[in-house]
Amino acid sequence: MEQESKEQDHADWRKFIRYNVLMTDLKTLATQFIARFDLQSKSAAYDALKPTPLKQLLGRDSCQMMCCKMENAVVQDRHLLPINNVEVKELRIARDEAKMDDPGYPLGSDHFATLGQEINWNVNDTDMIQKFRKFRAGNQCPFLLARDGIADLTQESPFCQTLDSTLLSIVRRVEPRPKHWPTLLPICDRVFVSNSYDEVARAIRSESMSDPIAAYLFVVIMAYWQYFQFQDDIPENINEREGFAGLTWTFMQTPLSMYGIQTCYLEVLITAVEGRKNQDKDHFVDAKEIGQYADAVAVHNNQQLFLAEAASVHRPKSEKRRQDEFKLAKAMRDAWIEHVGSISRLAVPHRGLAVFGSVSFKNETKLLRMDFQGAFRLQQFDLFIIPLNKDDFGGKMRAAIISFLELAARLHQETERRCQPPVALGYNDRTALADAGIKPKF
Repeated sequence: MEQESKEQDHADWRKFIRYNVLMTDLKTLATQFIARFDLQSKSAAYDALKPTPLKQLLGRDSCQMMCCKMENAVVQDRHLLPINNVEVKELRIARDEAKMDDPGYPLGSDHFATLGQEINWNVNDTDMIQKFRKFRAGNQCPFLLARDGIADLTQESPFCQTLDSTLLSIVRRVEPRPKHWPTLLPICDRVFVSNSYDEVARAIRSESMSDPIAAYLFVVIMAYWQYFQFQDDIPENINEREGFAGLTWTFMQTPLSMYGIQTCYLEVLITAVEGRKNQDKDHFVDAKEIGQYADAVAVHNNQQLFLAEAASVHRPKSEKRRQDEFKLAKAMRDAWIEHVGSISRLAVPHRGLAVFGSVSFKNETKLLRMDFQGAFRLQQFDLFIIPLNKDDFGGKMRAAIISFLELAARLHQETERRCQPPVALGYNDRTALADAGIKPKF
């Protein structure tokens, strides 16, 4: 009994010490964490844990949980925790204003001008950069793309809701679509004589498979034949991967191959995201973080020009749409930065570089484009719906193949732009440019 009593006293004493150390250290930790917190590079904030005993006291998992709570306090205006008589909201606003004045910050900075990129965005004598900065300063929710320097110009975008109709119609314009294949419309007129799958399949057999467009249509028809030979609808129990690989990706892959663009699909590592996550790490001592994965990518000269995300064609989770759109937009931004940094090692990057993406939800797919003009601009240039029923097939298939041929043509146009001869530079200039290419920290 005496031994048990001594052990209990020691345990109580350890708890007392642990509690006091925790309480005295928590305030310092919170101040350091909030001052250094940035959703674009959380590692700087989490480094605030290293010099304190809190991590050893609580353990890694508990520390991460506590930091998540602090993170929520930082990014939500309704949680204003007073620390040294300074509210979290004031700390956040001061931090954001300081970042916007930082010449290395990617909003109209001279840094991107050094890399040959356009840093001004004016529409009808309106400075869109200033408009976006104002919107960004007042909208710091965790899942708003403005936090990451992305001006979302797609439908239902909160930023677009702040613009008048004239400005909105201009900023949403995408450069003219490239010319299509000359045999496209004549073949479509002959093949899509009916909305029925059976009629379209019968018509395509009379076309010459030596024509790439006819061969493309036949590939799509055969992909649906795997299902329509048994029933009139795409099965309800088809899973996400099968729906994407067997249906949506069938529309995408062939036109990209027709333009000589290499593709990969199903859980493809997004190299740019992995690079961002590990750019501040000491690889001698820090563990490497794994990047995110895309459902499909298109590659040119080891650069991922196109990224695709998809949900199930039947009964996907409602939150999957916003999650995929958010993930894809940030990955497209990371890819653009990676491309510019890679090119800048040898030459001045071409102006007007763009990255493309698609996000599919049910049988609907949005086609997106991102470039940089003082801010990262995310634009939607098309939307199509793939058919899921034999009797409602021809019209949707025709619209879908035209949309994807346009996407492939835009990607081909982008590859040609990047293949243009770069500006010749001496070694010192190349070194300075390469240093500028790795400057941005996200």
